[in-house]
Amino acid sequence: MLKPTALLLLLSASILNIHAQPTTSSEVSSSPNEGDTNHTNYFLLQLSRQLTTDVSVDFETKDGTAIAGKDYTEASGTATINAGTTSTTIGVEIIGDTVNEPDETFSLILSNPQGVSFPAGVTSISKTRTIVNDDLSSGSSDPTTNSEIKVLSETTNSKGRKEVTFSDNLVFISIPATTFTMGDDRYEVLGASPEHQVTITKDFWISKNLITNAQFKKFVEEKAYVSDMEKSGATGCWVYVEDGQFEATVGRNWKNAFASTSSLDNHPVTCVSYNDAIAYANWLSTKIGLAVDLATEAQWELSAKGTIQKKYPWGDSDPDGTKLNFCDKSYFTTHGTSSCQAQTAVLEIEDGYAKTSPVGSYPAGASEFGVLDMAGNLGCLVKDYMADYTSEAVVDPLIKSTDVSETDIRAVNRGSSWVDVNTVTEEKHTIYTVTRNADEVNSADDHMGFRVVINTESIQVNQ
Repeated sequence: MLKPTALLLLLSASILNIHAQPTTSSEVSSSPNEGDTNHTNYFLLQLSRQLTTDVSVDFETKDGTAIAGKDYTEASGTATINAGTTSTTIGVEIIGDTVNEPDETFSLILSNPQGVSFPAGVTSISKTRTIVNDDLSSGSSDPTTNSEIKVLSETTNSKGRKEVTFSDNLVFISIPATTFTMGDDRYEVLGASPEHQVTITKDFWISKNLITNAQFKKFVEEKAYVSDMEKSGATGCWVYVEDGQFEATVGRNWKNAFASTSSLDNHPVTCVSYNDAIAYANWLSTKIGLAVDLATEAQWELSAKGTIQKKYPWGDSDPDGTKLNFCDKSYFTTHGTSSCQAQTAVLEIEDGYAKTSPVGSYPAGASEFGVLDMAGNLGCLVKDYMADYTSEAVVDPLIKSTDVSETDIRAVNRGSSWVDVNTVTEEKHTIYTVTRNADEVNSADDHMGFRVVINTESIQVNQ
C-alpha cells in the first residue's frame, strides 16, 4: 500500500490581482501589504504528487496581533484538492484602511486531513501571515493617529501580579498561563455544570476595571461611532422600570442610561452591546499597537476566581458593604423591590450605591490577581457565544458564532451587577462567580458593561 501523500502549506501566497488565482509560488507573499481597500490574500495548499481521489482538510483563521473583523475577515471551512490535481488555494480577505499602525499577524490552521496525511508526527499545520502597514503617519487622515495611548508605568500589586498603567486611566493586570477547573457542579442551575479542566497556554493582561463612560466617550468621539442603541430602528436599552422589572426603552443608550454621563465619567459604561464592545477593543488595538479584545469566557473566569474553586472573587466569605455593589439596602431603599426584601440579612448591608458605582470602589472584593468588580457593579460581556459546557478538558477554548445553532446565536456575559442577589436564582441574577448568561449581540442592558484583555505576554513601558 502506498503511504498517503503529505500535504504541504506553502509559505507563499498573495497576489496583485485579487481576481486571479496564484499559479506559482512567486506570485504570492507571506507579508501582504495592508492597502487602503479590501483585497484577498491566498494560501497555496499543495500535494507532493497527484492522487486518483479527492482529498480535503479543514481550515480556520486565528488572530495574532491582527484582529478578525478589523484587520482581516475570519475564514473557516473545508478545502478540497480534486483528484488528478496537486493544489488548491484558500483566500482570506485583508481589510484595508488608512490608519498608521504596527504590522500585524494572523494564522491559518489546517486540521483533520481526509485521504491525505500531514508530515509524520504533525496533527495540525499553522502558517502565519504578516499584514504590512503601508500607511504613513503624516498622510493619515484617521483621527485615531493623533492621540496615542501610551504605557506610563509598571508596578507589582498587592497580590504579587504585574500591573501596567496606560494614559487614559487604563490599568491592566498580568494573568498567568495555567490549568484550572472551569465551572462548578454545585451550581448547575447557573449554567456552570459540568466542571471541566481548562488550560490557558499564554499569559495575558486584563483590564483591572470595567471600561468607563469617559474611556468609551473618547472612542466614540474619535471614530464618530454610533452605538447599536443609537441607530435608527433600535429598540433601546433594557432599563430598570419598577419592582425589579426591565423594559427595552427606545432612546435609552450609553449616553443616558441613568442620567447625563457628565457626572458619571468614572462609572462603568453601560447600555452597550457586544458589537459596541468589540468595536471599542478594535479601536484600542490601533491606539496602543497591541492585540486588544474582549476576554474569552475562560480568561474571564480565571481572572475572577483564580485557580481554586470559590463562590466569590475574594473567596467564600459572604459579602458585606466593602466588597461589591449589589442588591442590598441601598438598592432596596431606592427601588423597593422584592428581590432584596426576600433576603433579610442583605437589608443590613450598605454598599453605598443604588445603581452603578465608580470603578475600583471595592478593593476588598478584588480577585486572587487583584482584578476589581468581577462581582457586582456591572456584568461583563465576553468574547464567546453561548453553548453548554461539556466535561471534556479543553485548551484555549473559544466558542465562535459558527459553533452554535443558527436559531440561538447569543453572546455570553459573565459576572454580576447592582441588581443581582446573594443567592441562586433560576434567572441567574446572582453574584456567584460561575454564573453564566447570554444576550443577542445587538442587545444592551443598564446592568451590563465590559472590560478588555491584551493578548500578549509582555508589555514594554515607554521610555
